[in-house]
Amino acid sequence: MKSLWFLVLFGLLGLPSGGMAMIATLPVEKLVIQSEQIVKVTLKSVKDAGKDQAGFPLKAHELQVTEALKGTLAKDALIMVETVAGLEDQPVFETGQTYLLFLEPISKNVFRCVNLVQGWWPIDAKGAFMGFGLGVAPEKLLQVIIETKDQKPVSASESVPEF
Repeated sequence: MKSLWFLVLFGLLGLPSGGMAMIATLPVEKLVIQSEQIVKVTLKSVKDAGKDQAGFPLKAHELQVTEALKGTLAKDALIMVETVAGLEDQPVFETGQTYLLFLEPISKNVFRCVNLVQGWWPIDAKGAFMGFGLGVAPEKLLQVIIETKDQKPVSASESVPEF
């Protein structure tokens, strides 16, 4: 009986209405390998971008590259990153904030963050990574990029995230 009360209480307190979703995280090495581009960016503008195939509203974020760590994008290049508006685990961009993004292409100069919010690391005023990058030193990330430069991304069906 005690365990039944625990389950009821956990169910009431642990799950807000509608349930809760959580992404399966990738180790940093796999996040780097899955990314065609890894860039530091700042937000220039945001606009509505229609709807996805399921009817969810899309946002297009115009971002300016301030530094490229992996890939072919040049400094000052303008790119678009698409997100699904209002869904959990989507990156949220704010004006004036700098981000490190792990990107996969959707089309020419249009990208999405690898593994949703895990591929979106805000950068604080001192240059430290926040979000899923919290505790990862920039030097360590550069080392991982160098060590994995010859490894190719695996398809989503081949990739098994860690829980």
